Amino acid sequence: MFILIYVFSGFEAVLVNSGEIRQPQRVIPFALIVALSASVVLFLLIQVVCIGTLPNLAGSERPLAEASQSFLGTAGPLIMSAGALVGIFGTLNVIMLACTRLPFAMAVQGQLPVQLARVHRRFRTPHVSILVSATAVLLLALSGTFIYAVKVTVITRVIVYASTCVALPMLRRRSKMASSVRTVGETSRSFVLPGGMLISMVCVVLCLCLLANSGWREARDVVVAIVIGLAIYAATQLGRRRPNA
Repeated sequence: MFILIYVFSGFEAVLVNSGEIRQPQRVIPFALIVALSASVVLFLLIQVVCIGTLPNLAGSERPLAEASQSFLGTAGPLIMSAGALVGIFGTLNVIMLACTRLPFAMAVQGQLPVQLARVHRRFRTPHVSILVSATAVLLLALSGTFIYAVKVTVITRVIVYASTCVALPMLRRRSKMASSVRTVGETSRSFVLPGGMLISMVCVVLCLCLLANSGWREARDVVVAIVIGLAIYAATQLGRRRPNA
C-alpha cells in the first residue's frame, strides 16, 4: 500500500511554485486533474499489458522487464531500464526543484534560518537551500534501503496531506469572512470543489488509518525529524525576537 501511494504521490509539487505561475487559480487545478488522470490511465494500461503477457505475474520480481521480454525479446528489459532511468531523472529533477523551494520560502518568511533564503547572484537560484536539501536527501538515501526511504517519504507526505485536509474548513471559513467584507466589483476567483468538505474529512480518516499501519521504525524516524525541525523553528523565532528585545 505504501509503495502504491508513493507511485501516485508527487502531484502536490506543482503547488510549491505557485508564486511563479501565471494565473495559478486556473492553471493548477487543471494541471492536478490532468496529471492524476493521466497517471491512473497509464498505470491501468501497464497493468493490463502485464496481465495479458506475463502468466506468472503474481510471483514475478521484475514484472515490467519480464513482460517486455515476452513480446520485445532481449531488447525489452533494456528498453524498460532506459525508461526507468528517464523516469528517475525526471523525479529527481522535480524533487530538487520543489523541495529546495520549501526551505527557501520558509526562510523568507522567517520560519527557518535566514541563510537558506540566500539567492545566487549569477544564477538567481536558492543555492544554499539546494545544497542543504541535496545533503539531506543523500543522507536519507544512504541510511537505509529503498523500501525504508519509500516508507519515510510516504509517512511524511501523508502527514502533509492530512494537514492540508484539516486546513480546508478553516481556509473556507476565512474565505467566507473575507467575501462578506469584499467591496462591490471584486469577485473571488478561487477554485472551489463541490463536496470538498466531505472529501477532506474522508481523506483525513484514510490518512490516519495509513499512519496507524505504518512501520514503527519509519514512524519513529519521522517523529525525530519533526522534533528537530520544530527545534530549528523555535531557535529561529527566538533569534529573531532577541534583537527586538
